Amino acid sequence: TYYPKAQKAALASYWPQRKQLSKYEIMKKLTYFNFVLKQLHYAKIRV
Repeated sequence: TYYPKAQKAALASYWPQRKQLSKYEIMKKLTYFNFVLKQLHYAKIRV
């Protein structure tokens, strides 16, 4: 994935000592992100 320099710096400070996440951690983050999006989507439908 390509990141602009500012975003790269933000990521570097967010994950110090680490350039890449393991596949498991990435999957965990994506799963959680999708879960949050679904919750927001259902909340909109209810409202």
